[in-house]
Amino acid sequence: MVVRTRVNGVWREADVWPGTSLLVFLREALGLYGSKNACEQGECGSCSVLLDGSLVCACLVLAAQADGHDVARPAGRLDRGAGLAARPGARARNGRGATAGRRRALVRGVL
Repeated sequence: MVVRTRVNGVWREADVWPGTSLLVFLREALGLYGSKNACEQGECGSCSVLLDGSLVCACLVLAAQADGHDVARPAGRLDRGAGLAARPGARARNGRGATAGRRRALVRGVL
Protein backbone atom coordinates (compact mmCIF):
# COMPACT_ATOMS: atom_id res chain seq x y z
CA MET A 1 0.00 0.00 0.00
CA VAL A 2 1.14 3.57 -0.60
CA VAL A 3 1.47 5.66 2.55
CA ARG A 4 1.68 9.43 2.18
CA THR A 5 2.45 11.58 5.20
CA ARG A 6 3.90 14.98 5.95
CA VAL A 7 7.17 14.59 7.84
CA ASN A 8 8.49 17.81 9.36
CA GLY A 9 6.47 19.83 6.88
CA VAL A 10 7.47 17.91 3.73
CA TRP A 11 5.04 15.49 2.06
CA ARG A 12 6.62 12.07 1.50
CA GLU A 13 5.26 8.77 0.28
CA ALA A 14 6.41 5.19 -0.10
CA ASP A 15 4.96 1.82 -1.00
CA VAL A 16 5.05 -0.44 2.08
CA TRP A 17 3.54 -3.64 3.41
CA PRO A 18 0.28 -2.92 5.33
CA GLY A 19 1.79 -4.19 8.61
CA THR A 20 4.80 -1.87 8.48
CA SER A 21 5.36 0.21 11.60
CA LEU A 22 5.73 3.96 11.40
CA LEU A 23 9.30 3.54 12.65
CA VAL A 24 10.26 1.19 9.79
CA PHE A 25 8.45 3.49 7.34
CA LEU A 26 10.51 6.49 8.50
CA ARG A 27 13.85 4.69 8.68
CA GLU A 28 13.79 2.19 5.83
CA ALA A 29 11.25 3.51 3.35
CA LEU A 30 12.07 7.21 3.68
CA GLY A 31 15.70 7.03 4.82
CA LEU A 32 15.12 9.24 7.88
CA TYR A 33 17.23 7.75 10.67
CA GLY A 34 16.62 10.20 13.52
CA SER A 35 14.14 7.92 15.31
CA LYS A 36 15.91 4.91 16.76
CA ASN A 37 14.87 1.27 17.06
CA ALA A 38 15.69 -0.03 20.52
CA CYS A 39 13.11 -1.93 22.58
CA GLU A 40 10.29 -2.41 19.99
CA GLN A 41 7.84 -2.38 22.94
CA GLY A 42 7.20 1.33 23.37
CA GLU A 43 9.01 1.54 26.70
CA CYS A 44 12.30 3.30 25.94
CA GLY A 45 11.04 6.32 23.96
CA SER A 46 13.88 6.30 21.43
CA CYS A 47 11.38 6.08 18.57
CA SER A 48 9.11 8.89 19.83
CA VAL A 49 7.47 11.12 17.23
CA LEU A 50 4.64 13.62 17.21
CA LEU A 51 1.65 12.35 15.22
CA ASP A 52 -0.69 15.30 14.66
CA GLY A 53 0.77 16.87 17.79
CA SER A 54 0.40 13.81 20.04
CA LEU A 55 3.51 12.02 21.29
CA VAL A 56 3.50 8.37 20.15
CA CYS A 57 5.99 5.51 19.95
CA ALA A 58 6.59 4.96 16.24
CA CYS A 59 7.39 1.28 16.85
CA LEU A 60 3.79 0.71 18.02
CA VAL A 61 1.96 2.71 15.34
CA LEU A 62 1.31 1.34 11.87
CA ALA A 63 2.49 3.46 8.96
CA ALA A 64 -1.03 3.17 7.54
CA GLN A 65 -2.35 5.00 10.62
CA ALA A 66 -0.14 7.97 9.74
CA ASP A 67 -1.38 8.12 6.13
CA GLY A 68 -2.48 11.70 5.43
CA HIS A 69 -1.30 12.96 8.83
CA ASP A 70 1.53 15.14 10.15
CA VAL A 71 4.58 13.46 11.67
CA ALA A 72 7.12 15.62 13.46
CA ARG A 73 10.32 14.09 14.71
CA PRO A 74 12.47 15.66 17.41
CA ALA A 75 15.63 14.76 15.47
CA GLY A 76 14.25 15.91 12.13
CA ARG A 77 17.05 18.40 11.51
CA LEU A 78 19.74 15.75 11.97
CA ASP A 79 18.67 13.65 8.97
CA ARG A 80 20.82 13.34 5.88
CA GLY A 81 24.06 14.66 7.32
CA ALA A 82 22.85 18.03 8.59
CA GLY A 83 24.99 17.49 11.70
CA LEU A 84 24.87 19.12 15.09
CA ALA A 85 25.92 22.50 13.72
CA ALA A 86 22.48 22.84 12.09
CA ARG A 87 20.80 22.71 15.52
CA PRO A 88 20.12 25.96 17.34
CA GLY A 89 22.47 26.30 20.30
CA ALA A 90 24.96 23.73 19.04
CA ARG A 91 28.58 24.83 18.96
CA ALA A 92 31.33 23.42 16.79
CA ARG A 93 34.94 23.22 17.90
CA ASN A 94 37.74 22.19 15.56
CA GLY A 95 35.19 20.69 13.16
CA ARG A 96 34.32 17.89 15.59
CA GLY A 97 30.72 18.82 16.42
CA ALA A 98 29.54 19.86 19.86
CA THR A 99 32.01 20.55 22.62
CA ALA A 100 32.35 17.82 25.24
CA GLY A 101 30.59 19.82 27.95
CA ARG A 102 27.46 20.29 25.85
CA ARG A 103 27.32 16.90 24.15
CA ARG A 104 25.12 15.25 26.80
CA ALA A 105 22.68 18.15 26.82
CA LEU A 106 22.37 18.05 23.05
CA VAL A 107 21.81 14.30 23.01
CA ARG A 108 19.15 14.56 25.72
CA GLY A 109 17.39 17.21 23.66
CA VAL A 110 17.16 14.81 20.70
CA LEU A 111 15.60 12.03 22.79
